[in-house]
Amino acid sequence: MKSFKQFKTQINELFDKPARWKMTANRPSYVGYESSVNSQNLSVSFYFDDEYDHWSVTFATDLGTDVTGEGDEIAIFSTVLDIIDDFVTLKNPEKLFFLADKSKTGRESRIRLYDRLIRRYAPSIGFKLEDRFEYRGSMVYTLVKI
Repeated sequence: MKSFKQFKTQINELFDKPARWKMTANRPSYVGYESSVNSQNLSVSFYFDDEYDHWSVTFATDLGTDVTGEGDEIAIFSTVLDIIDDFVTLKNPEKLFFLADKSKTGRESRIRLYDRLIRRYAPSIGFKLEDRFEYRGSMVYTLVKI
């Protein structure tokens, strides 16, 4: 039986294997990326909000923002994290804003996953959690540059 440390190392290694992706748009207030993860199209978008002076991050597969149920979560999140890293290098944002929908059953696990991913990966791209709060059925996150 594997120890917890071995299991944790194996999980971390899985997140180091993103799918191939390509940038589809690079405008002053919008950057888009596309990928294919296990036959699911993945779209990642960044929008600049002048009013709040931050970049909003969204991503979805062919099935929208719902969990695919196909066991692709690690590959999808690994790819999204790799794309976020590229975006940060490209645009050098001061703030990133995103949300996790809590309105559907089973979404609490997604909130916990986002919390863990932020703790683990935000510092590696030079960010820290500035704010986290619930708003209209979603958990809202704001990351700021360290």
